[in-house]
Amino acid sequence: MSDADFRNMIWYLLNPPGDNRPMTPQLWKELTGEDMPAKKSARSSASDGKSAALRKGSGA
Repeated sequence: MSDADFRNMIWYLLNPPGDNRPMTPQLWKELTGEDMPAKKSARSSASDGKSAALRKGSGA
């Protein structure tokens, strides 16, 4: 499994899309223990609240 796929799987488990929780700075800190990075590319789902794994297209 590639690093990117593993990272997406972990984010999917931490914040599943069915929970309908957008990735806010507060949620990021709760899940990672760190402040949310300023760069948008470093955030997996801040724009639409969906997991990066689903945005890639699960094909199911």
